[in-house]
Amino acid sequence: MKRQIGTAAALISIAILLGTAVVGCEKETTTTVPVAGEQGPPGAPGAPGAAAPATPIQHELSTFSDKQQSWLGRHVSDVASVSPAGSCQGVFDGVSSVGVTGGAKVSGWAWSSKEKVAPSEILLADDAGTIVGLASGGFGRPDVFTALPETNEKTGWEGYSKEARSVSAYAVIEGGREACRLSQSFDIVPGAP
Repeated sequence: MKRQIGTAAALISIAILLGTAVVGCEKETTTTVPVAGEQGPPGAPGAPGAAAPATPIQHELSTFSDKQQSWLGRHVSDVASVSPAGSCQGVFDGVSSVGVTGGAKVSGWAWSSKEKVAPSEILLADDAGTIVGLASGGFGRPDVFTALPETNEKTGWEGYSKEARSVSAYAVIEGGREACRLSQSFDIVPGAP
């Protein structure tokens, strides 16, 4: 009897070490997760031709600070006074709805002419001035630095905007007291590329 218990204990120990012991399972389930550098089966996430699941815009916007999130739905002038022309330079130059539902990923570049720095906060507002999106600065834009040597290489910004018409970007400058409108605007509508 002692020998049987010893043998059983040894087998259980080996099974636990190998991760194959299953206690109380009534149904077998399998989840396939590709290992780094390997592709999963056809149709699995990460497999060739598999579409990445789209992330709701609310989730993307939730990554910003509580202070920034409190700006959503408010008018730009409730957050900061709109600065005069020439206070900043910049362009809202990218919109992509790939991987996002209910809005789009947005990007551009900005430079505060007054402060001689790249702004770290960007607001996105619709044609009525209501804030519908947020972005963060500090991303590399060597193309801007090459064209405008008075700037630096970190003038890029990226963020997210809800669906809206005539969305414009505003760089938050002067310690958050002013919002400077950047060049260009976009309609962010369902099915935008």
